[in-house]
Amino acid sequence: MGTDAKLLSACAAAWVLVDGQICCAKCRQRQPLAEAEEQFSHAPGCEADEHPRVQLHDLPERER
Repeated sequence: MGTDAKLLSACAAAWVLVDGQICCAKCRQRQPLAEAEEQFSHAPGCEADEHPRVQLHDLPERER
């Protein structure tokens, strides 16, 4: 599997789209896609301390 496929796979494992919201696969906290540039608030104790924008936004940028 290539690097881009691994990055996309990791992104799909970490984040889920639900009714127009991005959802952390670990803590299930949600944020509307319209607020994608805002801080993402994970549930207390969530191991995933990333912002979805890092994976969802920057990955397509590599393809342009």
